[in-house]
Amino acid sequence: MSRSHVFLEHLTARVFVLKILPLMLQEQFQIKSCLKYVYYVDGTKTATWLIWLIKPLKWIMGIEVEKMQFRLIDVRDESGLLLRLRVPYQDIFVVQNESTKSKEFNEFVKKNAFYDRLPSYLWKCIATTPLNISSDRATMWRALLLIQICLWKMRQEGDDGRNAVLFLERRPWHDHIRSYASRYGIDLVAHSPAFVFRLLVKRILSPKGVAYLRAFRAGLYDLFLVFKHKI
Repeated sequence: MSRSHVFLEHLTARVFVLKILPLMLQEQFQIKSCLKYVYYVDGTKTATWLIWLIKPLKWIMGIEVEKMQFRLIDVRDESGLLLRLRVPYQDIFVVQNESTKSKEFNEFVKKNAFYDRLPSYLWKCIATTPLNISSDRATMWRALLLIQICLWKMRQEGDDGRNAVLFLERRPWHDHIRSYASRYGIDLVAHSPAFVFRLLVKRILSPKGVAYLRAFRAGLYDLFLVFKHKI
């Protein structure tokens, strides 16, 4: 099926070369190709340079690849309700409840039944805590909000067909997030998240270790200022 829009949560050179470029080329062989826009929310510098380099290819294919510009204050649903308010106070509870009914969730709770408050703690963590060690974007509420932003962008461009695909970084409860997206006619494709070394170090080190590193950095800076004034 041909897509009118392709959206990406986080554009990297690897994702563009392995996922997006083959999709763009495949669209050229469709009898009724309707892909016109490829939007990304965030992206690495390498990916943005790559997009700039392939501008001639974009003109030949007739497909625009650009960063999606929006303000959360402007992103509203069909009833005019702010999506940044609707998602955390309405949509998120539906997907949370579906996740807590999953086999994996219930098995984990049964194995740790001696913790009385564990179910309620996990219920909160499902929505707001990034469980991916290499990314701070892997929260459920962000995924649901991105799905709704994609729908809003399509409505802004007069496309009510809801025929789009969203490339989302792999995160826990992906099946439930994909089910939510399918209700709005959006296909969800998961891919490996972009590696962030800073986050990996923070996860490996204890909070005390991070505090020591920050104190050490501050000490080096003070030492640099002392030598600078002496010179």
